Amino acid sequence: MNSLKRRSDLWLQMAASVNTGILRVKKEGQRMLEKTNLLGAIVAHVIYISSILTFISRFLDRTQLGQQFGYPLLLMAFPLGYLLWKAPQLEQPMLYYIQIGLMLVWILREVRLG
Repeated sequence: MNSLKRRSDLWLQMAASVNTGILRVKKEGQRMLEKTNLLGAIVAHVIYISSILTFISRFLDRTQLGQQFGYPLLLMAFPLGYLLWKAPQLEQPMLYYIQIGLMLVWILREVRLG
């Protein structure tokens, strides 16, 4: 009887340690998801603000200033590439790929027209 109790205690300890390990992995995955979401939000804001400033400067016929506002937009291709690279690991939906792809296409269009 005593050996049966030891075995059941051992199984409970193993189950608890496995459960703790799973929770730790989930927390780390959640932190990674939060970090990439924050990076994505920052990149999106930089792209939008840079695009707006570039449009306004071109509208005011200040093309040199528009090019300077376009440099941060061009640099945002690197974090977008990183987000695209991390997307399968974080199991992002198809809409995520479409949004990043459209932002990259927008940057390429700005480079070709600018």
